[in-house]
Amino acid sequence: MPRPAIHDLPLRWRVHGVLLLALLAVQLLSFAAVGWSRGFDARHLANGLVIADLARVHAQVLAVTPTERVALLGVLDRGAYRWELLDPGAPVIARLDDPALVELARQAETVLPAGPVQTTAWLSRPALRWPLTPSADLLVFFPDGLPSSAPSRVAAAAYVLAVTLAVALVAGLAVSLVTRPLAIAAAAARQMSRQLSGPALDESGPPEVRELTRSLNQLHEEVQRQLQARTRILAAVTHDLKTPITRMQLRVGALPEGHVRRRLEADLGAMASLVAEGLAFAGSETLREPRVRVDLNAVIENVLEPMIDLGHDCRYSPVALPPVMAAPQTLARLVQNLVDNALRYGGSAEVHAQVADGEAGIDVADRGPGLPQAELERMFEPFVRGDASRGRDLGGTGLGLAIARNIAQAHGGRVWLEPRNGGGLVARLRWPCT
Repeated sequence: MPRPAIHDLPLRWRVHGVLLLALLAVQLLSFAAVGWSRGFDARHLANGLVIADLARVHAQVLAVTPTERVALLGVLDRGAYRWELLDPGAPVIARLDDPALVELARQAETVLPAGPVQTTAWLSRPALRWPLTPSADLLVFFPDGLPSSAPSRVAAAAYVLAVTLAVALVAGLAVSLVTRPLAIAAAAARQMSRQLSGPALDESGPPEVRELTRSLNQLHEEVQRQLQARTRILAAVTHDLKTPITRMQLRVGALPEGHVRRRLEADLGAMASLVAEGLAFAGSETLREPRVRVDLNAVIENVLEPMIDLGHDCRYSPVALPPVMAAPQTLARLVQNLVDNALRYGGSAEVHAQVADGEAGIDVADRGPGLPQAELERMFEPFVRGDASRGRDLGGTGLGLAIARNIAQAHGGRVWLEPRNGGGLVARLRWPCT
């Protein structure tokens, strides 16, 4: 079952998103609570002002003659409501049950001495109607609807957006400050995984980050101890095997010429090669040679020229490459291993070089049978070979790629395998430029 997309987001974006959602929820709840409270108070105050004005106008209209009332009402029109005089016999429009209008009518009845106040409509607008005199009714209607205390939707949206953006900027800075130590620790851990012999992580920052880096440093130390123990065992065993193998080679050399002697010499040669590769692998995890500025083109050409002289199919077109900091002989050994691997299993080696993203790259491609994608990473494990069915017919010890990766990691570089279009494999080496 695939994970939800939110689980793929970086921690800083998750925290940022939670903060913004919480902010929006708080603003909406605040608007609802404050809007209801202020709306109720504003409505009550507005109704009080309107009712007082109704009583005052009612009194003024009663104080003048019927012929003066129309002119007086025109002068008394307000921006939010207007007046009309109606004949008591004029038909009553359907009663409106708007709660705000009903409440306004209820309050008006407490101050108006003349009869009940009706809620009705005039020109499709809410209105109040009550008797003024036996011969006339007074009507007040609201052309733009009842006064509302609700804020403009555009203004409310603009306010929410402005506050959200302001808090988003502050929250982004705060989240970055909080997660920056984690990002630094993660970057240092990645560098540590590439170069196991590198220094320990800096145990600084918040307590949680210090605890994380301390745990990573302890893991780093344990891995280094395990690797050093394995390397010491391998170096000791292979070194101790050199002497008996040499004695056996001398004794076999004293045997008469024949099939048995040739078979023994071949087996002893394979054993000596395995011991030499074992010693090389044991020494590849740490650099014993000083680093200097190295010309990659020169290294590649020095590796390929002897191979071409021996009749191997090797091709390389030099390109402009910056110098790199490396142990020259160790780097040459790395390139040699990649070329040997391509020749052994593909019969040819095509070398390409380039520079990208601050790294010098060397690609060694072959047209061999290739390998399944799932097997490519296993090829860098010690003594693992590409095809177990071939045994050792093609030579090699299964340590060439493991040595190459150890050398690359010791320099801060990396090496991996990829399938090649049209068949075969490509060994890609990436090396930090100076």
